[in-house]
Amino acid sequence: MIGLAFVQDDHPSPLLTAAAEVHPKHRGKGVGTTLCQWIEDRAREAIPRLPAEARVAVLQKRSSDDEVSKSLLLEQGYQAARHYFHMVIEMDRSPSKPIKLKGIKIRSFVRDEEGQALIQAIREAFRDNWGYIERPFEVDYERWMHILDSDEDPEAARYWFVGIEGSEIVGFTLSRLKMNQSPEDAWIYIVGVRPAWRRQGIALALLQHCLWELYQYGKRSVRLEVDAQSPTGATRLYEKAGMRVERSYDLLEKELRPGKI
Repeated sequence: MIGLAFVQDDHPSPLLTAAAEVHPKHRGKGVGTTLCQWIEDRAREAIPRLPAEARVAVLQKRSSDDEVSKSLLLEQGYQAARHYFHMVIEMDRSPSKPIKLKGIKIRSFVRDEEGQALIQAIREAFRDNWGYIERPFEVDYERWMHILDSDEDPEAARYWFVGIEGSEIVGFTLSRLKMNQSPEDAWIYIVGVRPAWRRQGIALALLQHCLWELYQYGKRSVRLEVDAQSPTGATRLYEKAGMRVERSYDLLEKELRPGKI
């Protein structure tokens, strides 16, 4: 195998994620160009199934220092769209104890009782993020519950934390005890707070609680990925919790059809 490519046709999203890789010994032979052309052809197959008014684009993420790959994509008509950070915290000693907020209780998510409420909170918290697509509620519910239920660790739900005020989920941080590429590290999928409860320190409290619990479990490195241009200032939040930027990525996109969305 000298190269590979894939397109994630994430219906009904008009933003189609793709990637291509070429073996280092076979670069400069046109393989990357051929794979990019295949990606575009495959992505265009999704257009007839998408709303007529939707703007359709194919997206590829490349390491910020991978100038060769980015140059190839620019030659193929891609443009820089977004910048992402891969962040990490390495805990050689116990992190600070989580801060406590008046009126907010942070605890583990209860899967059978709070599944729908959690998904509704996720949808509200990320609706103003770049690239957000409103999918049917059932689709979002099925995907997140699949992520949880397919985790091989029987304690997975214990490390999905929610912030509760009264009987409402106001925020959340969802984590995974093992990363596929580095099983000794934990991964945080998302941290979010519903708009009406923002700027009260809830996100930081949730993140600190998550890191504390992961440390008690035995994790010493925790990683996540964040939009560097997050409208809620997520990068500053993670730095405040002791995380640092480990790598950066550029997201490049090629518009396949103009539209409103």
